Amino acid sequence: MAKPRLLAYLNGPPDAETLAPVLCRLGARRRVALSVIALDRLIRQQPGIGAAFAASGVPMRAASKLRMKTRDVLAILQADAVLSIADPNYEIPSRRHRAWLLSAARRRAIFLQHGVYQLGVNAFPDPKPYDYASDPVLLWEAPGPLHAGLSAATLARVRVAGFVKAPLWPAVLPQDPALQKWMGAHAVRILLCHSFRWRGDRFGPRHVAGFFDMVARFATAHPDIGVMIRPHRGRDKAETRAGEDRLVATCPNIVVSRAASGVMAGATITEALAAVHALVGPASTVILDGAFAGRPVAVLEDDVGLFPELARIEDAGDLATFLGTLNRTPHPSITAMIDRFGPLDAALDRAAQHIEAALGVG
Repeated sequence: MAKPRLLAYLNGPPDAETLAPVLCRLGARRRVALSVIALDRLIRQQPGIGAAFAASGVPMRAASKLRMKTRDVLAILQADAVLSIADPNYEIPSRRHRAWLLSAARRRAIFLQHGVYQLGVNAFPDPKPYDYASDPVLLWEAPGPLHAGLSAATLARVRVAGFVKAPLWPAVLPQDPALQKWMGAHAVRILLCHSFRWRGDRFGPRHVAGFFDMVARFATAHPDIGVMIRPHRGRDKAETRAGEDRLVATCPNIVVSRAASGVMAGATITEALAAVHALVGPASTVILDGAFAGRPVAVLEDDVGLFPELARIEDAGDLATFLGTLNRTPHPSITAMIDRFGPLDAALDRAAQHIEAALGVG
């Protein structure tokens, strides 16, 4: 009997980071026929994705952005279901034709959460309940008070997978001499992540100024500790570039991890974590990236109460206190995150099992 067919699109890094590990696990289990269409630019930038798929027996073809937008009909008609990080009812405008095709062809949509704080999962700007078309709706943890914006029908289709963002290839640090010198000069190194991209009241100028002031105070008081600053996905943003450059100019123990330039050019969060011993960041997925990479974690701005079990860093003194706990093994922050969202291998199996069950594979 023919295997059910599952289609997935990799439109960019968020899709790849979340869907690719699950697709590789499905490929290894060999119970579902897979088809992956990936943006050609993504594959050029991250060739490890193609290598991981090949090793797991997952067929993938690259396509241009235009081709991905205009030639969906046959791929969807040949599939029994489509796995995505976006629900058809809440797809972005440029991909709504895909949602329409899914509905018209009566194909199943399967949703997989891709961020620990995600619009339509536990962030709800619209007071109207979010009613998903997907079945199942795969979340990283069981629904709680933060998921109250989901409709009752959607909650009934929720299945818990866990955190599934497994790195697909080993971290390889950039061979920049300045990076090697920085690592050699500092026996203890910490990654400080910031993400000021949210609009509205979540983060404002006060938070940006407070972050850079805290980092300056800490780095000045602890010149023996290496500090790596990383903006969201390493993106170079005008609103934070000046603050980052000012810190680098005044504190020799600070470097910045930017995707397109500098000592960490081309590095992902996985490579950034390989260069440090601990991570402090906002209440975002980067906290889980750090914990599941074996790095103790603490949270900067937990404005929505995502991580009540973690230490909160509000000033340079809190940061120093947190670093004083790094010799605890296992570190309680890592244990707390794995207990809540993992373990990673089991989460990948659960995700695969839920998808197989939705496709009628027992």
